[in-house]
Amino acid sequence: MTAPPRRRDLPVVLYAHPFELALGVAFTVIGLRAIFEGTTTPSVDQLPELPLLLYRAATTLGGLGVIAGLIALGRTVERASLYTVAGTCVAYSVLVVSVQGWRDGFSAAAITLAIAAACLLRALAIRKTERVILAQLRHANANPDVLRRMIDGRPPREGDA
Repeated sequence: MTAPPRRRDLPVVLYAHPFELALGVAFTVIGLRAIFEGTTTPSVDQLPELPLLLYRAATTLGGLGVIAGLIALGRTVERASLYTVAGTCVAYSVLVVSVQGWRDGFSAAAITLAIAAACLLRALAIRKTERVILAQLRHANANPDVLRRMIDGRPPREGDA
C-alpha cells in the first residue's frame, strides 16, 4: 500500500502577509525591469532623469527590503522599507501630476497615493505591535515572579498581565 501524497502547505508568510509580499515582489520586478531593459512604465519613463533614477533605486531597494523583512530580517527592515516605498509613491504622485498635469496624471497619482497610504498604515501597525511587545517585556522584566514563570514556561497568573 502506498502512502497518500503529502500535502504541501504554503509558507506562513504567504498567509499572514500576502499583500505586503506581493507589493515587495511588484516593486522588485519594476526595479529589475529597469535594470535589465532600461524601461519601467510609460508614466515613470516620462519623468526627468534624476527623479527617474531615484524612483527606480528606491522602489527596488524598498521592494527587496519588504521581502527580506517579511522572510528573514525582521520587522524593522520591513517597516523601514515600507516607509521608503510610501515616500517614493508620494513623490511619484507629485511628479506625475506636475509633469503630466491633473487630467493625464490623476489616476496614476491616485493609485500610488493609495499604495503609499497602505504602506504607512502597515508600518504604523508594526510600530504599534512592537510597542505592545516592548511594554509586556518591560513589565515582565520588572517583576521577578512573572519573569520566572515565563522562563519556566508556566502561564502568567491572573493579575500579572
